[in-house]
Amino acid sequence: MVKIQKISEIEPCLGFTEFDMLKKYRQSFATSELGR
Repeated sequence: MVKIQKISEIEPCLGFTEFDMLKKYRQSFATSELGR
C-alpha cells in the first residue's frame, strides 16, 4: 500500500502519457495475474 501512495504523490509530476502507461501497465499486470 505504501508503494501505491508514493506513486500517487509522484503522478502529478509525471507527464500524462507516463501516468497513462503506468495505469495500463498496472491493469495488464492485474489481468495477467488473474489469467493464471
